[in-house]
Amino acid sequence: MRVNFLPILAGLASMASAQLQLGCPDALRYGTLAFSPTTVDPGATFTIVANMTCANYLGYTPTYLDYYIEDTANNNGHELPTLIARRTYNQSADPPIDTFTAVLPSGFWFVGAEYQLYMYNSYARTAPAGDTVIIVGAVAGSINITGY
Repeated sequence: MRVNFLPILAGLASMASAQLQLGCPDALRYGTLAFSPTTVDPGATFTIVANMTCANYLGYTPTYLDYYIEDTANNNGHELPTLIARRTYNQSADPPIDTFTAVLPSGFWFVGAEYQLYMYNSYARTAPAGDTVIIVGAVAGSINITGY
């Protein structure tokens, strides 16, 4: 009796792909962002960790990662985003994680404002005419800035 394992392996590969896809919902297409501590004084350091596993799997592999702090509520309307870091993504990183230590600049922080740390994933796409364009998506998390 001769057993053909090719259909079995194809079925297992399909199931594994479906499992990975189930673990990577579209909401994670730009990656995930974590940082610690989440309460930071100006001049203090904090660690940023961006996981690109799902971004890569879903086809949103970054070319660049930009990290900004933006005030999203209770501001006086004059605060612009503050760049924390601009990084070229290492597409061969294994695991696909961008991690580093940043220093919160003294900046223009205001009592009562609500701040978010944004990670902008700039990724390449081929346009209809065949040229490459860079498109941007973002994820964010709340950061508490104290000591102003």
